[in-house]
Amino acid sequence: MAEYYLLSKLLMKKVIISFFLVVSFVNLYSQKITGTVYDNATKEPIPEVSVYLNNTTYNTQTNSKGEFELSFDKEIVTDLVISRVGYNMISIPHPYDGIPEKIFLTSKSTLDEIIFEVPRNGLSRREMLKMFKTEFLGNSHTAQSCKIQNEDDIELFFDYKNYRLTARSENPIVITNQYLGYVIKFELIDFYAQYDSRYHPRKMIITATEGKASFNDLNNENNKKINKRRKEIYNESRNFFFKNLANKTLYGRFAIASTSKPYYHHRPSAQPIDSLFIIKDTLAVKKISLTNYGCHDIRPASNQNLVSGRIHIADRYSNSSYLTFISDSFFVDKYGNAFVIDGNGFVVNHLIFSGFLGGLRMGDTLPQNYEP
Repeated sequence: MAEYYLLSKLLMKKVIISFFLVVSFVNLYSQKITGTVYDNATKEPIPEVSVYLNNTTYNTQTNSKGEFELSFDKEIVTDLVISRVGYNMISIPHPYDGIPEKIFLTSKSTLDEIIFEVPRNGLSRREMLKMFKTEFLGNSHTAQSCKIQNEDDIELFFDYKNYRLTARSENPIVITNQYLGYVIKFELIDFYAQYDSRYHPRKMIITATEGKASFNDLNNENNKKINKRRKEIYNESRNFFFKNLANKTLYGRFAIASTSKPYYHHRPSAQPIDSLFIIKDTLAVKKISLTNYGCHDIRPASNQNLVSGRIHIADRYSNSSYLTFISDSFFVDKYGNAFVIDGNGFVVNHLIFSGFLGGLRMGDTLPQNYEP
């Protein structure tokens, strides 16, 4: 009996110690952002406000008292977005450094009624919607599985003088991506697609999309298949390229070369990473700087949007891309998210892709916190 009692005490101690270890582990890796959202005019709390870390699966909503608690396990270089229909969206950079305890949203002003006129022999809404989905979602097999659930919320206009398609939506665009198993809510800030007038409007010259996105998993019946698909898409993504560049593990996955060097898609003449970049560890991210040679082969005379360098990229699937640098250095986190921080501490878009990686759209996008 005494032996049984002693054994029970030892087991109880072990359970208690294990419990505290688990609690400590959770506290170490689980973090949260809290706050309360109010109407700026009435000072009343606002329920059902969307709160999320941009382009991630970390999201929540305010309760009836306007309070929210957003939990996440790892810090990602992105904005905290606070949004509700009828109010101006707030985007807070560096939310991990602390946010205001009280956050006030301002109501959107009443907009003048906009009438979209379709000239004679012009494009129908159906045609414009098809053009929009091609440039917004993409035309890959992954994008083809995407469905916009609220197409009627999207307002479209084609400027026949400048051959430009623009779009806007007061409500978040809700996208179901069956192939990758996500539901995406995309808050469109700006969209346009510029076409070549000579082919009116069949040839797209450039497209630009700006917005904030929140990801949620679908109720996936076959998680194994979905996970395999996500990994396949990730292996052809910008994040996968940057992660391997930062870790110097490009060999066998990507070949890179300065655009001043001969380059053949089927048999790339790759250059060593160290001849193009200097890579240093800086806390949780890696700083990558262009060398004084190698990438620095394009320098326009204009001081505006000075190009620091350009490289040619080929992956193991023979996809070819170009990466243009507007800055001499950038950072890459553990997920492969690459970013440039300007003199004011803001993240700016100074890494510009063209070719295959530049053609990836929302339908080919994984959340920034995705890990295979």
